[in-house]
Amino acid sequence: IDPGQWASAPYTMGPDSNNGLFYRTSKLELLGSWFWLPPDNLRYVNVYRLRPIGYTNTEFRLYSLHLKAGNTSGDEARRLTDAISIRDSMNHVPPGTHAILTGDFNVYKGNDASLVRFSLDMPDSNSGRLYDPLNLLGPISWQDNAGIALYHTQCPSTTAYRPSGSYSGGGIDDRFDLFLPTYNWNDGEGLDLVPATYATVGNDGLHMNKSVTEAPIAPADTAYARALWWASDHMPVRTDIQLPAKISVAGGPVAFGSVIVGATAGSDVQVSNPATAPADELSYTLVAPVGFTVPRGPFAS
Repeated sequence: IDPGQWASAPYTMGPDSNNGLFYRTSKLELLGSWFWLPPDNLRYVNVYRLRPIGYTNTEFRLYSLHLKAGNTSGDEARRLTDAISIRDSMNHVPPGTHAILTGDFNVYKGNDASLVRFSLDMPDSNSGRLYDPLNLLGPISWQDNAGIALYHTQCPSTTAYRPSGSYSGGGIDDRFDLFLPTYNWNDGEGLDLVPATYATVGNDGLHMNKSVTEAPIAPADTAYARALWWASDHMPVRTDIQLPAKISVAGGPVAFGSVIVGATAGSDVQVSNPATAPADELSYTLVAPVGFTVPRGPFAS
């Protein structure tokens, strides 16, 4: 789609699974990427530094993982081993860094040991503390839970094997794929998540333990549902990002020309926020030199 408008980060091969990042060049600039193998020695964790186009001091990091599959205590312990390594890395980002941990977490409940580690309050190192935008962490089962069916991400097919590859099958009944952001994505200011946009693409909440192609078709376009069915045994997760406000001033510099002593003269200056929506609100005040007056505000745009 839209050929010529996309670029990719260096593609990382294995072990066990590969990692890639694709981004629209009119929206983002890739500042760098790297990866490491956590102590579990199963799969790489990749990190990508991205900067929105049109900004100089705004950037964020995406961490991509694929934790150990399985629902045994041993599987959970291996996920925790990697979570400790990842959280340690995220705790040492520069202060104020915005980061999102994303990927296939392979967790079956909201208090899996790995999720507890990611969301743990560590007073001396909270730069890497993460939260769930859907507020589903804690002692709640995610598998086969009709109450969160809208947020399940795996598997869009009930068939364990299809010509396009091997799949887990079983229908849509697990929430494995997540965006877990750092807390500074949740203050309503500057770079932020738009919570209402967090969604599993193609999941209408009516297909628990069903294929996405079964009635009722979700999404309504059958071709779209079948594309999800063929593509993977996971479904995409999406969210919108709010950009920081920008400021644009038109009408200056102010020059009054000749003015009769004792008379008043005025000039209009237009202040606007040209940041691409969704963007933070621009808040500003005006200050004038001695002998001049301006409406002080505060104003919002």
